[in-house]
Amino acid sequence: MVVEIIAQLEGDIKSMKTENEDLNAKQKKLERELASTKTQNGDLSTTTFQLEKQLRQLEDDNSKQRTLLQELETTFSAMSLEKELVTKMVDQTQATVNELTVVTTGLKEKLQLLGTEEGQLKQHQAELQQNVDDLY
Repeated sequence: MVVEIIAQLEGDIKSMKTENEDLNAKQKKLERELASTKTQNGDLSTTTFQLEKQLRQLEDDNSKQRTLLQELETTFSAMSLEKELVTKMVDQTQATVNELTVVTTGLKEKLQLLGTEEGQLKQHQAELQQNVDDLY
């Protein structure tokens, strides 16, 4: 009976050793998985940090682009007003040119009439001078 108990205990010890070896193998496997998970977690943390940094940069760039767009819209609005002003000035200048053309044409006609009258007056003066000379 003692032999049977010893044999039973030896069997139990052998079984426990096998169980212990299995548990040790499982523990080592879990430790490797944990290390791998920690590495992946570290990689994910680094990636997350980099992505957050890129997001902040994109938000900053977007803000700058919005500011530039507002400046461009303001400049475009000012240029549109300037264009309207220049258009009005061109129209006014054209109207003035048209008026000056009419005045110039009228002055040319008057100058031609004066030239004709001057020629007639010179002819009349010559005739009068001839009459004066004939009288003497």
